[in-house]
Amino acid sequence: MPVPVSGHLDPDVHNFTMKLAILGASGRNGTELTKQALEQGHDVTALVRSEEKMREKVPDERLKVEIVNVTSVESLTRHFKGKDAVVSALGHVGELKDTVAIFSESIKAIVPAMRNAGVCRLLTLSAWYTFDDPKEPAPPIVLQLLGNVLKDLAQMESYLMAECGDLEWTSARFPSLTAGPATELPFAENADAVQVYGSQRCRVARGDVARFVLATLSSGKYKGKAVAVATLQN
Repeated sequence: MPVPVSGHLDPDVHNFTMKLAILGASGRNGTELTKQALEQGHDVTALVRSEEKMREKVPDERLKVEIVNVTSVESLTRHFKGKDAVVSALGHVGELKDTVAIFSESIKAIVPAMRNAGVCRLLTLSAWYTFDDPKEPAPPIVLQLLGNVLKDLAQMESYLMAECGDLEWTSARFPSLTAGPATELPFAENADAVQVYGSQRCRVARGDVARFVLATLSSGKYKGKAVAVATLQN
């Protein structure tokens, strides 16, 4: 059963700031995450392909922006040094029918770069239905539209589970996402599950994705785990 969690953070959680490196910071999830992290007072470095694009989306003088190759261990190592945590908000760019490899290829550079830089905490954004669930199978339309993305996310998660026991990794699995700011809705969370049961029609605002990510990093929950997340509607 999903575990309901308060939509508000414990006040003590915010008594410290983190030095965060965010990959894919100029994407839809990454932009919202970057904005919220800055609002909370964290030291944020956006690792992107285009500084101009990033500055247009988040014109905040506190934001550090650096150009990086997400499949280069050397490039990533340089930018991970001194960070408390790395967040991968990378996403697939292109047609959904195309071959997808960004998740599995990038994680095989991110992990060794983190080890080189001495960073242990990693949070990756993933999706529901990365693996088969006989209790409540994925809707056929989801597999038809997102099959290639889900297969590559599954490869990423399999790598984390098999090869990254020395890291404090979390893979946060979300359902369909919508544009919108963070809400105060409580989360439902299923650790080691590929979905939140009974919530197939669930939609989560990107603002709430960012809210969950920052709360999880601050609390230290779900280390070495994948967790399915939803918001509990009123």
